[in-house]
Amino acid sequence: MELEAKRIRDIGNRPATFLSNGLVRVVVADDGGMIPELSYRRENGYLNTHWVPYFRSNSGRPYSRGANGSFWGGSLLYGIAGNFPCLPTFGAAGKAYGADLPTHGPTANEWWRLEKVGVLPDRAAYAATSMSGVRPRDLSYRKWDILLPDHPVHYAVIKVKNSGRTSYKIN
Repeated sequence: MELEAKRIRDIGNRPATFLSNGLVRVVVADDGGMIPELSYRRENGYLNTHWVPYFRSNSGRPYSRGANGSFWGGSLLYGIAGNFPCLPTFGAAGKAYGADLPTHGPTANEWWRLEKVGVLPDRAAYAATSMSGVRPRDLSYRKWDILLPDHPVHYAVIKVKNSGRTSYKIN
């Protein structure tokens, strides 16, 4: 089956990466690393196994506290779907390591920077993204989303780098 990796705009006009190996399709949004689609081949189509809530915005407009805050309460719920990385913490917003951290950490709330998307023929379809400069500032993140030929699995690898002297407990 043919491997595919390309940049797209998802249904809400968010920049995202599409990966496919013919058995599995994955969409990874830049905003929060949300994965609204993890679909498996079924009969003549694909079945999305990921949660896409009815309240997820598909307006194509960025979150605005003034325009959207009374309904969504924050940017995370505005674009939430599927699964997503929650680092360095998971759960409610709060203070940790001397920093104010949003619900599920900055990795779920900030934009991931695309580094590379591509296909290694007969080996993998992949996307590499990263995030740095979020609180705590001495942590940075690099993520690889990978599909292998004939594997009905979405592989995700996240590397956390601590460039400071403070030790952190990572979710």
